[in-house]
Amino acid sequence: MYWRAEVLTKTGKELSLHLEGPKDHVLADLQMGDLTVITMTPDMVMALKKICTKGLIPSSTLGPFFIDFSRMLQSGLSINETARTLGETTADLQIKTALKSLLVSLNDGHSLKTAFENTKVFPHIVPMLLDAAERSGQIPEVSKKIGEYFEYLNENTNKVIGSFIYPIAVFIVLTVASIVVSMNLIPQLGFLLSDDQKHSVSMKILTGYA
Repeated sequence: MYWRAEVLTKTGKELSLHLEGPKDHVLADLQMGDLTVITMTPDMVMALKKICTKGLIPSSTLGPFFIDFSRMLQSGLSINETARTLGETTADLQIKTALKSLLVSLNDGHSLKTAFENTKVFPHIVPMLLDAAERSGQIPEVSKKIGEYFEYLNENTNKVIGSFIYPIAVFIVLTVASIVVSMNLIPQLGFLLSDDQKHSVSMKILTGYA
């Protein structure tokens, strides 16, 4: 199950998080992170995105992650220190697991590109861009651009998904209504119509559907 939670940090900062897992496990993880839950609701949009991305980290999480990744690198932290710090502070279980794998690869001497590939949860474009950034020495700058790209992508994806929710809901309501009418009203018409009306084409179509 996927959840959208509004939480408060120890310093009183309000955060919006996208989380995955059984509700009791998610609440336990938030409590361990010293986060106070304000609201927590099922995240159907995230569930749809998860189906489309086939296990990859969604853009709604990647955007803020790479923005924070860039800021920490610009503050003077090394890549290993940045990954370790983000892993300790994030409440997202998928990011936390990915960063543990990332640190193992980096400590084994792998390149940044290979380390991100080994996590198997980042889109293919991420290690490709970071490979170019590592070669040019512009990892903080490129990381920021990656974060901005995924935030833009997430914003547009939400608009597209949102535009489909209303017509799908209307279609479901109309379908349920047609089923109810077919099961309860149409059979009773047989007692009210004449023989000629019962054998009309329109009536045959309605009774056949019912």
